[in-house]
Amino acid sequence: MEEVVQAAWARARSQGQGLTFMMKENQVHADLNRWDRETLKQPVQIIKRLNRELETLRRGPMTDESIAA
Repeated sequence: MEEVVQAAWARARSQGQGLTFMMKENQVHADLNRWDRETLKQPVQIIKRLNRELETLRRGPMTDESIAA
């Protein structure tokens, strides 16, 4: 996560000297939000989806295809 903050701060700084602290902070905030969605929440959503699919397979008929899945 530290790398995300450093990269966002550097990107905001490279956009010009006129940027205020608040504008730089907004860039860091946006990047951290994206990191949170992609790194923390996405795997949880994938696991939930796979658990639903597994439950559907368990409740359905036992075919070669469902067993393989």
